[in-house]
Amino acid sequence: MHIQSPPESVRDVLSVPKSVSDESEAIRLIVSHGKIGDMELTNLLAFFHQYDAATEQDVKVFLEAEKALGTSEKLNLDAAYTILEGIQVGNELRNSRHDLLLSAICWLLGHQVAPDKNIPTGQLHIKDQIAV
Repeated sequence: MHIQSPPESVRDVLSVPKSVSDESEAIRLIVSHGKIGDMELTNLLAFFHQYDAATEQDVKVFLEAEKALGTSEKLNLDAAYTILEGIQVGNELRNSRHDLLLSAICWLLGHQVAPDKNIPTGQLHIKDQIAV
């Protein structure tokens, strides 16, 4: 009898090909949540359905929106929001383009505070702009 070991990561559970970068996988998870709301995620098929809702084009749009935010003291929320209109979001409760915009801001913040960036906290100005 062969006992299968449990998956080690979300990547393993979703059978994400090695050709897909960790960044792309993470963004697909973020975007898919905006496209299809949380279902009974105890149902693994629902989780696959949610993940598969996001496409590589959605990932590109998300990254364009992040870039459009800019890096100055005042983020360009309008430009990023307009770009995010290229991602079709679900019409269920808790699905919104504003959530995707907030996710893009957080993604940008994550890159700004990444350990290899060495950006002093005094240079992070995002907190003043999150009230969308």
